[in-house]
Amino acid sequence: MTGFGLIVIGDEVLSGAVQDQHVPSAIRLLKEYSQALKWVRYVGDDFEPLVAVLKDSFASGDTVLVTGGIGATPDDRTRLAAATALGLELQPHPDGVAILNEKYGDDIYPNRIQLVSFPAGATLIPNPVNRIPGFSIASHHFVPGFPRMAGPMLAWVMQEYYADRPPSLLLEKHMKVFNSYESQFTPLLEQLESDYPHINTFSLPSTEEGAPWVDLGVKGMDEGDLQRAVEWLHSKLLKFDGVVVEV
Repeated sequence: MTGFGLIVIGDEVLSGAVQDQHVPSAIRLLKEYSQALKWVRYVGDDFEPLVAVLKDSFASGDTVLVTGGIGATPDDRTRLAAATALGLELQPHPDGVAILNEKYGDDIYPNRIQLVSFPAGATLIPNPVNRIPGFSIASHHFVPGFPRMAGPMLAWVMQEYYADRPPSLLLEKHMKVFNSYESQFTPLLEQLESDYPHINTFSLPSTEEGAPWVDLGVKGMDEGDLQRAVEWLHSKLLKFDGVVVEV
């Protein structure tokens, strides 16, 4: 099943010089549209690994949000890597050139023109912060690595292209089970997934000191199925000696 992916590009993220903010921001944005983030990949600025990651991503069929590496300095290789991964040429986008001309006059060659040189056939993503656009191609949407630009630009992408996409974000219901250990419930969760094939289970044990507890839950797309599954789970948990269930 296709879904949404996120690629975060930049040596500064991998080195720890910059703390990534794109993953939590993308999760929040996608949730506004009832969409789930299916996967995340981090990659540095080296050209060949970047091309390889983008080739895999283009082949996945997923819709992918891509941040970083679209400036005009030598370490900004994302545009060329995307073009290479797709077997396309880089071309100055006419509307992008017009934006640069309005902003900088004739002083756009030879360096600033790179800011709007995108794989052939790309469309623009408007940038409300400094007007320098990102670009979209093959269900991939490329924006700067600066969160204050990436956030509103990706919000525009979601509203423009995906506002009506059917939801992919699973509904969740969960409960805390005190005086218990995660392994106690493995057979129970296996039985639940067998009896309710459209439901996924999850568990998260506490790492706090004191009486052990486990957060048990179910995920699914259908509210009715989910409610029946969680009621079944609750009824079974009440039969375990000594445990206390907090819904």
